[in-house]
Amino acid sequence: MKRYIGLALMVALLTSLACTQQTQSLVDTVTPAATATSVPAATATPEPTATPVPTATPSPTPEPTHTPDPVVDSKPLSSDADAQELISAALDAMDALDTVHFSLEAEIGMGSEGLTATFPFRFEGDYQSPDRMKGKIALSLGFISLEMQIINIGQDSYITDPQTGLWKQTDGNAMGELTPTEFTGLTDDVRSLELSVVGEETLEDGTAVLHMVALTTRESGVDGPTVDLTTDIYVGLEDSLIRQVVVEGAIPLDPAAIANIIPGLPIPLGGGGGGGNATISMTTTFSAFNEPVEIEAPVVE
Repeated sequence: MKRYIGLALMVALLTSLACTQQTQSLVDTVTPAATATSVPAATATPEPTATPVPTATPSPTPEPTHTPDPVVDSKPLSSDADAQELISAALDAMDALDTVHFSLEAEIGMGSEGLTATFPFRFEGDYQSPDRMKGKIALSLGFISLEMQIINIGQDSYITDPQTGLWKQTDGNAMGELTPTEFTGLTDDVRSLELSVVGEETLEDGTAVLHMVALTTRESGVDGPTVDLTTDIYVGLEDSLIRQVVVEGAIPLDPAAIANIIPGLPIPLGGGGGGGNATISMTTTFSAFNEPVEIEAPVVE
């Protein structure tokens, strides 16, 4: 019995050892689980850095070249001065100008045998010291209207043909040396006229002026021609320059008398100087003092 028990123990021991070895062999032969390959974390691709667009540097706007105002070498007008001193200062200031623009509008009335004809006249242009002038003339003679241009340079005078518009040189109409006061309509003896000061006023363009009135009355015999004019003169307070002249009244029906008031007439107006009167209403305005002007001789056809 003991022999069988020992044999059984030996068999059990051997069996246990065999099982242990078999189990170990199975464990050894089991394919190990695949090691998980770690997936590397996705590296965020950085967004491309935007290339900065250079800020456009604004080109500086060039400042406009300042054109200096025309220099007018004149003095302020003193309204407290004597009227004769005032008109003398105004005429001197005008004659000292290098250039000036003038605009003259007039109506001349002429009577004959109880009939009166009115002739509108317009003359606008520029004066350049000492002896140059250019302008446009429009004159109505009843049923005929004339428009022409005129240029005067010293002793040379040019005028356009009213029909063709072509330039031609004229004889005997040159004005010679000119002064701006010749376009004011003020006669040579204006410095000795009966003058009065009306007072300070403002023109439509805002210019402050001194208003003066000159009266001219002269008779030549009982039935002879009469000069009876009222002249309103407007002089700038700041520079003593004449801004406007208004002439109203009667003058001799004589070309020389009319030309003395209206310079540059290409056609003599009036009779032969024998007698009679003409009426006149004229306004002359001055501007553009000492502004650049070029007056050259035209091409004569």
